[in-house]
Amino acid sequence: MARFGYDKHSWKWSLVQTRLWLRNHSSLYKLAADATANARQKLGLSMSQDDINQRIAEMSINGLTDAYVFRGDNLRTVLSPHYRSATLDLENIQTKEGLRITLYLFEKMIAEASSKKIRFSLVIIPTKEMVYRQYDMTRETQEIPSSFTKIIDDEKNVTELFLRFCKNQGIKCYYPLNSMVRAMSAGEMLYTESLDGHPIASGYNAMAVGIAENL
Repeated sequence: MARFGYDKHSWKWSLVQTRLWLRNHSSLYKLAADATANARQKLGLSMSQDDINQRIAEMSINGLTDAYVFRGDNLRTVLSPHYRSATLDLENIQTKEGLRITLYLFEKMIAEASSKKIRFSLVIIPTKEMVYRQYDMTRETQEIPSSFTKIIDDEKNVTELFLRFCKNQGIKCYYPLNSMVRAMSAGEMLYTESLDGHPIASGYNAMAVGIAENL
């Protein structure tokens, strides 16, 4: 819903869901949609990312907090604190079970690597929300609202849990948050302007810099 700036109860959101289903089930539809995207935007037949961000901002103002538009320092993007929170809350049974399975499998991989004299290391990738929140804290005027506090606290708890796990297992663990915040402070855009939480090339480069500094 928040990705496109529509209320989930509206007919427009139902139309978006239909289009997404077609993209996922028809290679021809996806190819045609991607090939005509720029032309449709110029003709006003589809929304640009700026239009989508404006809709999301209006939704936030109206109390629909699935997403938040960060506008500061030419590093504009869309954050999704509530979506992230659901995956980081250790009170959530699914999250807790997923974490248990993850750590169990890591133990198996560490043992297998050790038996073959292979050094095993982990990289903890901070969420987009954590990176922007920490960057925002370095600015004279903070923009991100206090409603982000819970997701940040939840992520810190999960991160600390993984760091303790690495220490107990005797393996190296890298957490490149500082290098990513440092890159943003230098004006580097690490993510797209959309709701997508995956870094772009410069974001992965900032991670690599942080890892290299601690090898």
